[in-house]
Amino acid sequence: LSGSEDFAEANSKILKNIGEFYDGDRAYTFKIDYEKQTATNEFEWCNTNARSQKNLLQDIKLSFFSRWLDLFSKKDIVFLSNISEELDGNSIEFNFLNDLEINSIIVTPFYDNENKKVTGFMGVGNPKRNIDTDIVIRSATTYIMEEKLKQTYTEELYRMSYSDMMTKTLNRAAFIRDMKKLAEGNDLNTGILYADVNGLKYTNDNKGHEAGDILIESAVSLLKKYFSRKKDKL
Repeated sequence: LSGSEDFAEANSKILKNIGEFYDGDRAYTFKIDYEKQTATNEFEWCNTNARSQKNLLQDIKLSFFSRWLDLFSKKDIVFLSNISEELDGNSIEFNFLNDLEINSIIVTPFYDNENKKVTGFMGVGNPKRNIDTDIVIRSATTYIMEEKLKQTYTEELYRMSYSDMMTKTLNRAAFIRDMKKLAEGNDLNTGILYADVNGLKYTNDNKGHEAGDILIESAVSLLKKYFSRKKDKL
């Protein structure tokens, strides 16, 4: 994870290692969206005899995992060795796992240490080997969690370095960066537009800088309206 520039590829390799170690049908990682109250399968590894279920596991209601989330607050692993014996046959959890042909499962959570919140989880479906050794999957979740956190911080720092906090447009540093790229390339199909906001100094001097900020944001909104293609940069 730490040596790879491609987080998705490294994560997939880890899932393969975990899945093969436990001889499971599938190994997967889920991310939780508390705003939408859903959990989504981000990455999946499948054994040669198992078919992918990733498309079936998008935006799953968080209520399906409510018991797991409650258990995660008490311990950092959930292991079901036989869902028919350990779960109520009429429960949402049983029906959900049964529909996915999962008879047994081992799951560990990802945490946001700052907010003490579960942000997702890693699971292995139908593990058949080494089921008494949970340190492997627990260690893997720790490594992935730390790398995801570093990745998030790096992306945030990059975004802050090249964007204007007020208007959310690219800033002068980004302009210089992109001008250098243009100078090095051969793409002549490029146009540059410079615009000045009329009356900005007057507005700042006579109505205050808050009014001046509103004027700038209004001008930016107008530009965003007409320069809205993916390749347009503001």
